[in-house]
Amino acid sequence: MSSRLDYRTGMHARRSRTLHMCNAEAVADSMESPLLGVLKDRELWLIYGNIVLYAVCFNLQAPVMPALTSSFGADARQYGTLMSLFALMQLVGGLVCGPLMDVNGPRWGFIVSFLSGAAAYGMTAIATSMPVLYLSRLPTAAQHAALAARIAVSAKASSPAAQAAFLGYISLAYSVGAIIGPVLGGSLAAHSLRTVSLVASGLSLLSAASIALCMAPTCCTTRNVASVVHDHTALTPAPAPPPPPPRNSKLSLSDFKRVATLRGVPSLLAAKSIMSLVLALFHGVFALAASTHFGLSPAATGAVLSGMSVITMVTQAVVIDWAIARFQPRAVFAFNAAAMALSLTGMAIAPTISTVLLCLVPLSVSSCVLSTLNTAQLNQAAEAGDRGSMNAIDMSVSSGVRVFSPALGTWTLYRFGFGAIGAAGAVLMTGLLMAMEWGARRSEAMHKQTRAA
Repeated sequence: MSSRLDYRTGMHARRSRTLHMCNAEAVADSMESPLLGVLKDRELWLIYGNIVLYAVCFNLQAPVMPALTSSFGADARQYGTLMSLFALMQLVGGLVCGPLMDVNGPRWGFIVSFLSGAAAYGMTAIATSMPVLYLSRLPTAAQHAALAARIAVSAKASSPAAQAAFLGYISLAYSVGAIIGPVLGGSLAAHSLRTVSLVASGLSLLSAASIALCMAPTCCTTRNVASVVHDHTALTPAPAPPPPPPRNSKLSLSDFKRVATLRGVPSLLAAKSIMSLVLALFHGVFALAASTHFGLSPAATGAVLSGMSVITMVTQAVVIDWAIARFQPRAVFAFNAAAMALSLTGMAIAPTISTVLLCLVPLSVSSCVLSTLNTAQLNQAAEAGDRGSMNAIDMSVSSGVRVFSPALGTWTLYRFGFGAIGAAGAVLMTGLLMAMEWGARRSEAMHKQTRAA
């Protein structure tokens, strides 16, 4: 009898030590540096590397597209129509591809996206008129590598902080490509405008091949890491979250409605809409204004766009993690929204190229922080099986705004001048800041009343 009790006591002690070690390992995993997690994961390297190429391909054409449309005899209105058509394809395609990636996995999304990009850039290279250039925008409906990357890295994150960091690294990788793309595009344009699109098409095919050959079909299809342990002294590890319910491949508007109405999501999407409109008005006309109003060459425009990407890259690598770790999201939002409003006010008061370049620094930093923070909060609000739909809704907001913003931006530019773009953005950001602050204070008051009751 005594030996049996000793045996049970020993088993209990060993079980306790084992559970304690599991708990400690889970805590250590949750506290691991997100950057260290990236360095140790070959598939994350593959994802971020292809996002760099994805950004290079897209931004190769940014400084030369106004010149290409002009070579076909197109005016500013037709250029705006081309940009609006691209945004419309992104809007429709994003809403379709998001749920399909939830079903088929991000690997499928990457391959489809890169093949679609190769087709779009190839059609641009052989275009001889505006109708063919319009047709080249149709394949971009399936060009959603950034959406696939969001789903993939979210599945690999072990904590909300790691998820925000991994999502930020997507923007960091994109910024690297956005630095290389405009400069390379401006240089290739000196040889031939069509060469730019041919290079982009070839690089897209290279990305598709790398994903097909190097990424496992089951990569990132489910969340790979158990839930983070909250009680560091507990003897039992926190239970892993249940797997998401199986999803069918049918697209359902009710699924989008359910995801879009989750707690806190409507206000986040409203903020994203206003921020996207402000940035779309500015970025949609900057390349055009650089050549028509400020007299910059395609090479000079490409250099300015690359400079903006350098600022964004530094922000992603240094500023965002530092700000989120030290300040509450409300304070981060308020500071950066105010900084955006002041930067745009500077452009409105003195719309010269020197003032614009000076104001681009705080504008690029603040918009990058706000966009990353907003995206991270939306992903944290969704379950693992709904991340594709949530990211599709998130990205469709920006795409939906860009459907009409090029036409609105070009009309504003030629009717009132570049300063009006800055003034409109400053008013919108000031209104957003006041609305979000009012909503936060109202929520705090309601919470206090509930606790008092």
